[in-house]
Amino acid sequence: MITMSGPFILVKLSGKILGSQAERIVEKLIQEGEIGDEEIARDLKIDENEVRRILMTLYENSIVKYRRVKGVKDRLYKYYWRVTDEDPLSLLETRRKKAIAVLRRILEEQESKNYYCPVCGRTFTFDEAVDLLFSCPKCQAVLEMQSPEKLEKLRKAIEILEAAVFTE
Repeated sequence: MITMSGPFILVKLSGKILGSQAERIVEKLIQEGEIGDEEIARDLKIDENEVRRILMTLYENSIVKYRRVKGVKDRLYKYYWRVTDEDPLSLLETRRKKAIAVLRRILEEQESKNYYCPVCGRTFTFDEAVDLLFSCPKCQAVLEMQSPEKLEKLRKAIEILEAAVFTE
């Protein structure tokens, strides 16, 4: 069981996705409530374009939200950002489920691909390897059997994620 508070989860999650600058931006949003991207860039001394790129990625990951306001004089849009209203634990749960699904798909694919090329890394089923006479069509290297260690690592990762329980 992993215990964390809501704001801490958002800060750490943003850091895992985009690094320390994203953590600083989310901390600023938590402090200010709602703030424009230009003010964030100025206060944190980060390039405006970098702040906008980070904010858009955080938005795509449901960590922040924005409100768009059209300027009266210049008629340009100004964006005001804030942290999401969504429960941080549900965000983690959604990401956990997606990670499990991706790992299962990779595991399924890897289980059917018994051979690989040690030079270029391409993988092949047993039937494909036989048809190719156990020779890579791209680089002509001799195909080798997959190591069961890789599959075991994937199974272990899935097991760990399935056992994870997040509580506040």
